[in-house]
Parts: sequence; C-alpha cells; structure tokens
Amino acid sequence: MIESLDERRDSLVQDHTLPWATQRRIKMKKRWRLRSDLVVNQSYGGEKLVPDMADFRGKEVTVRHVCIREDAYWNWTPEMFEDEPVPDCPFRRGDIVEVWNHDEEYPDKRIFIAHILGAKYPYICVIDRDEQSFINGKEFDIMLWKHCRPCRPPDLKEGDPVIVWHEDGPECRRLFAGWSCDGKIKCFRDGQTKWTSEGQTVSWDHWRLPTEEELK
Repeated sequence: MIESLDERRDSLVQDHTLPWATQRRIKMKKRWRLRSDLVVNQSYGGEKLVPDMADFRGKEVTVRHVCIREDAYWNWTPEMFEDEPVPDCPFRRGDIVEVWNHDEEYPDKRIFIAHILGAKYPYICVIDRDEQSFINGKEFDIMLWKHCRPCRPPDLKEGDPVIVWHEDGPECRRLFAGWSCDGKIKCFRDGQTKWTSEGQTVSWDHWRLPTEEELK
C-alpha cells in the first residue's frame, strides 16, 4: 500500500496495493516518485493505469507496506515508478549551504532550516540579513529555494579548528585533517593534533566553521 503526503491523497490510496513479488524492488518506508509519462489505460507490468491513478503522475509517495489484494481497484507495479527512490535530505538545521532558483553558477550562501518533500521550492533557509539573529536564537525571516547543495569547501589548512557532528549527535570541536573520497570532512581523532593522534582520523557527517566566541 502506498501513502502520500496529504490527507486527501492518503484517503485515495488507502486501498492501493503493490503485488507481493515487488517487495524486494520497492523498499518499505522509502519515498518513490511515480513516472510522469504514465498513460491512462496502458498496462505496466501486467497492471493497467486507471484514470483516477493519473493524478499521481510525477508525485512522490511513501510505501508503507505491501500486501496481496486481487480485488483492489488500483494496483501499482515497479514499472510505474522511477528507477531509484527519492533521496533523503542530506542537510541538517544550521548547515551552511549554497542555494539558487535559476542560475547554478551564482548561488547564494544561506543557513539551512528545513526541507519540504514534494514542494516546488523545497528548501527553507534563513534570509541573509537575519543570519546573526538565527545564530543568537532570535526571530529571523526565511525564504524558499528550489535547489540546494553543500557549500564548496573553504581553503582549510591541516590543523585548523572546525565544529563537527554526526546525524542527531552533539557538536564537537576538532582539528581539520582533510577530505574523504565521498566528500566528508576528516579530523584527527578525539580532538588531538596530528602528532598526538599519530595521524589517525575520523570522518564526520556535518561540519561548520567555529564562531569567534567558540575560538576564544
């Protein structure tokens, strides 16, 4: 069964099923996007796309569970979905990101707040003039953006202090050691220097530069 974002669509899809054989292909609790080129009354993987199903073309849905229901009016098949699940948002509140709506060559630097799945402009960030208000925990204004990516790494030198953390974990101060092959920041372990750590490093999911207060 597939459930979508809003209550209206949830009520529409409550009886929709995926054939049992698709469990390995369509992973549970993952978001998937239905193909936008689906044609009404055309068969996909042995199941016909009925007119009411056409409203979901190009939409993101969440697969909650799979069951066998031969009498179901709507049956979704793997051929109706795009090949890969919708990726999870890689950013956490407070991350410094580059955002843009039209021109990728000239992005703006913003503080990431939240992500709205399925929205045309899904990335919520702090407006630049309110960045200090956000850092100080005061009221601030936000703006929606269409595209978002991690900030390009600054010119960090080995041993420079940075603030790092893992997903849902506490922030820690560490010394910069380099970048991993998948783009994650590496720091010398346990807050030690290159010499005291014997060159051993740890990769972190998120990072930022320390504030002036944190450097004191």
